[in-house]
Amino acid sequence: MTPRRIGLTDLPSAGALGPYRAVAALSTWGADRLFLAERKAGGTRVAVRVLDGSESGRDAPLLESLREHVVRVGALSARCAAIASLHECGRAEDGAIYLALEHPEAPTLADVLQRDGGLDPERAVRLAVRVTEALESAHMLGIPHGALTPRNIALEGEDETVKLTEFGVDWLRARARYAEGHGASASPYVAPEQRASGEATPQADVYAAGAILYEAPAGRPPEPQASSRRRVSI
Repeated sequence: MTPRRIGLTDLPSAGALGPYRAVAALSTWGADRLFLAERKAGGTRVAVRVLDGSESGRDAPLLESLREHVVRVGALSARCAAIASLHECGRAEDGAIYLALEHPEAPTLADVLQRDGGLDPERAVRLAVRVTEALESAHMLGIPHGALTPRNIALEGEDETVKLTEFGVDWLRARARYAEGHGASASPYVAPEQRASGEATPQADVYAAGAILYEAPAGRPPEPQASSRRRVSI
């Protein structure tokens, strides 16, 4: 994802993101903000995602879950190069949770589809195989992605090596919101049983991969089907 350079007055202050200093805005992600940042000690470049601050003050369980998840995904990334690492998480100056993420300097599948439209079938299948191989590595360790979309698939180099980003982050957050009574996402990439229960599974990741395989040559995602807790439980 290419950084969108903006004025320094639009970036978080020097101490707002703990050990990181924001250098450019990458995008918004729903109500979240995503920055290209550098670690003050060492200068390592990362993406820092600042979660919507409206949940601060009652999100201690989510922060603890994310801290545990960062360790799990770090171990997974060390074993599988196709999984982008999560570095750490903490609280920003305003109390919101932030996550420091590996930032592949590469376009995402969403970028490619927006630029080129649908892909030729051979290219689409090749990418789908690489995505499912990465998911299989994660599933063998019991770690689902839970929120896979074309935005989470970075394509590195001319041979389009796949790297899956934000592994499990949106799922953990959606699960916390679901437990508070908020509705689940109606995204076309979310399996009906996940929308009904709020839980992610390897099978739900396969559903997401199938929706992406549909979109890659078609240039548009499949239409999500209406579902409910009652329909899935019957």
